[in-house]
Amino acid sequence: MGKKMPATIINLDGISIFPRWYTVVTKYNYEAKLAENLLSGAEKAGLGNKIFEVLVPIKTTIETKINSKNKKVEQKKHEKIYPLYIFIKTIMCGEVWNYIKNTEGSSTILAPGGIPLAIEEDEIIKIKEQCGLIKREVDENVELEVGYDVYIRDGVLQGQYGKVFRIQGNNITVDINGIKVQIDSQLLEYVIFVD
Repeated sequence: MGKKMPATIINLDGISIFPRWYTVVTKYNYEAKLAENLLSGAEKAGLGNKIFEVLVPIKTTIETKINSKNKKVEQKKHEKIYPLYIFIKTIMCGEVWNYIKNTEGSSTILAPGGIPLAIEEDEIIKIKEQCGLIKREVDENVELEVGYDVYIRDGVLQGQYGKVFRIQGNNITVDINGIKVQIDSQLLEYVIFVD
């Protein structure tokens, strides 16, 4: 008779109340299917207000080849940037943890020592750039206006992205996934995301 594996004890104390990115390990070739399952089932599970985005790190390119009839044929090629991994932006709590763990195609959530490991927003931006999903341009000569996308380059919210919600002198109110936070304008960087 085989030995049973001990249950993983998860410590969610001190986990951010803000949405953060977490790494989910998938079963073989389940990356896209798990992402689809997580997003489609979130509302039904009552977690639509806690799960914001799922990133499947796959780069799609078009390859042009000449076939046996000497005609050009375009073919989509999908390259897995991080095979067996997807990234989920969520407000982590016990309900979300269980939902992700019990969704078909999920193996585990990276949690060294039982503490879910959050990934900084700027790392996710780099992954999106690798996948060709976005191109980021920084323009330092722009005066901030309501609705502009900003990157927080310093302080406790360093690495987060948001939208300018209100401007009052040097104090800027930034909307970070529905949470309004006042930040000094010196800590913000205007960014343009190009799809």
